[in-house]
Amino acid sequence: MKRKVYAYQRFSSDAQRGNSSLHRQSEQLKGWLSRHPECELAEEIVDEGISAYTGKNVSTGALGEFIARLESGLIEPKSIVLIEHFSRLTRQDLGEAEGLLKRLWKYGVSIAITKKDKIYEPEDVNDLVGRIELLLEIKAAYEDSEYRSRKVKGSYVRREENAKQGIVPKMRRPFWLNSDGTCNEHKSIIRDIFDLYLSGQGQRNILNAIKEKYPDASFLKKTNPSTVMDWITKDSVIGLWRGNKVYEAAIDESTYYQAQDIRENRKYKNIKPDSEWPLSGLIRCKGCGCGMSIQRSYNKKKGCYSLPLLRCSNTQRKGIKSPDCTTKSTFPLIIAHYFYFEYSRRTILEKLTKSELHKDRLQQESTLNRLLSKLSAKLDNYKEVSNEAEESGDNATVRHAFKHILTIEQEVEDVHQKLKSLKKDSHVEKAELILPDLIDLLKEPKRFNTAMHRLQVYAYLDGMKLYFDESRSLEYVEFSRKSKRYIIKCDDFPLPQLEIPNNYYSEENLFFPLTKMTDEDISIWKQAINIQNLRMNFPADTFKETDALVDEDQNEFLSSFDADLRKIDDERQKIKS
Repeated sequence: MKRKVYAYQRFSSDAQRGNSSLHRQSEQLKGWLSRHPECELAEEIVDEGISAYTGKNVSTGALGEFIARLESGLIEPKSIVLIEHFSRLTRQDLGEAEGLLKRLWKYGVSIAITKKDKIYEPEDVNDLVGRIELLLEIKAAYEDSEYRSRKVKGSYVRREENAKQGIVPKMRRPFWLNSDGTCNEHKSIIRDIFDLYLSGQGQRNILNAIKEKYPDASFLKKTNPSTVMDWITKDSVIGLWRGNKVYEAAIDESTYYQAQDIRENRKYKNIKPDSEWPLSGLIRCKGCGCGMSIQRSYNKKKGCYSLPLLRCSNTQRKGIKSPDCTTKSTFPLIIAHYFYFEYSRRTILEKLTKSELHKDRLQQESTLNRLLSKLSAKLDNYKEVSNEAEESGDNATVRHAFKHILTIEQEVEDVHQKLKSLKKDSHVEKAELILPDLIDLLKEPKRFNTAMHRLQVYAYLDGMKLYFDESRSLEYVEFSRKSKRYIIKCDDFPLPQLEIPNNYYSEENLFFPLTKMTDEDISIWKQAINIQNLRMNFPADTFKETDALVDEDQNEFLSSFDADLRKIDDERQKIKS
């Protein structure tokens, strides 16, 4: 029986994507296999842009997944891990590297290196000559990485010094920049990518769209969807390199930071929003924090779908209820729809208005927090450079790094002061104003859903109680089979219970936010809100005369109305008598 070979390939950084690294490794692996007919390729394992110096290829990479399978008994003994040279497997120090070898050997897996055309078998652990040879390989790989690390760090220090003076660093640049730091003809691609991302598109859809729009951009043909997200997060699109303005900006800062905010939201989302439902992804389990997924089942007898239900996505994925989860098994979507678009309609518009009115301040806070994060990373880097230079006796580099450390520490302090100032000035009182134009959002499912996600306006489900904040909630009690009505309790409703017929909404209604308001109703509502906003923006005395006239007209109308009622009653009495 032929021995199974697992060919492992790796490169360290995204900058190596698309170059000859993988091709060269692949050719060498094929050559080795052709020289060893007693072996057959079982699988190719590839780690792209993952460092072996930090051990990430073992802890989180494809190599780590292979070792997990090996330790679970899914890989046959006598199999071979085939690599170009030892540094592809690991660049860590002797202790860590030898530990990795022992893990592979423990389960009967050998290591073959194409450049030496040699196989290191598990029994070689007791072969002194072979062991020394392998240890020398490990030592060489580690020392090479140490040298490269020091060289790169020193290079970055010099380039950053030049960047502070506006000098474009000599390094590989993204596709939209020329060698002098100005934007080229591909600038429009970056703008389109950001426009698509802000409209709610994912990285795969974005890539497909720009490939279709720019068929002559050959570099897009080999681009992976994940690379799109790399472009979106790079601050070089706004002209920065390590916090210094050295390039021409491809997009404005407002667009860039808006995209970063959306990205941060999506990183922690538990379910993927489905835009056909206006409430998709907007309701979360209070206990475990996961999103509530929308489900419906098909009734074969009736030949139609049942009304949709909400279920905690955490419970759905695991198949059992999480101990942290506080929701019941299911919750009717019809109740959630009523809660959002009738019971809490004004609350939603107030929240949207508050976010709209204060978005500039929030964007400033977001920008400062990101700057603070970058400065902290830069500070750690310079401290590390300083410590290494001090150990090697390089006093010039120590002085140079120390000067930067002092400057960055002052910049960090300045950012903290600006954040304090923003928070002091952000006395956001309870929202009472509503921007009338935002009412139009309630008529469009996609726009409404995107806006709510972008502004992080979520409702929480705790047991059967639904709320934005605990001061005002709606609680689902039960469904009465006898009256075919949903029984709910509302905090500020005059009656102890409210009953909603099960046919109050059709399934089609649940796809649209506003279902119980006509265009005329919405128009009148907008006018009323405009009047209310005017009242809030002017002193109370401004409307004193107007209110007095309205009261006078109202009293006159009521008096006349009462007189008319008395006449009708008198006439009825006459008829009876």
